[in-house]
Amino acid sequence: MLVGERSQGRGSVVVTCARHAEAKMLSSTAMASYTRLTTLEDAYFFLNQGSSIPEIASSERNRQRFLRAAILFGWTAVEDGVNGQWTEHAVGKKRPESLEPRVNMLFRHLELSKPDGRAFNSYKRLRNAINHPSAELPEIKLSEADAGESVRFCHSVLKVLLPDLIIWTS
Repeated sequence: MLVGERSQGRGSVVVTCARHAEAKMLSSTAMASYTRLTTLEDAYFFLNQGSSIPEIASSERNRQRFLRAAILFGWTAVEDGVNGQWTEHAVGKKRPESLEPRVNMLFRHLELSKPDGRAFNSYKRLRNAINHPSAELPEIKLSEADAGESVRFCHSVLKVLLPDLIIWTS
């Protein structure tokens, strides 16, 4: 679920939750605004947790768990951000089931440069290997670099889509 905050001016906050379905204005002073996606912040949390665990046999299970969570939360943030913006900007066309065509259609509708397709597919394959494990390879072994690059890619996609996006990464 996408949970975000938008802040305007000094102390006034609009809280958006449940995929942008409901917004409540707490103050009307309009100045700067920002958007927070807690799912992306969670991705960075899990990445930091996985990165802080030493690469030794006794801790590898937990390390891999955190790295998998980082990738899954990063892609959940992309999906929720894209779906929220699709609705907010009334793209109007039938929303494709697959994420890449949805991202490309939304970016084209908003006249934004679409993400690098090769990188998108490469990082999405990592997510798919976690979400849809094969019988031959039920569990993949991730590196810190794999997880970090995937989360940063997700962040970059969302940053183009939501220029006022801020993320607390620690």
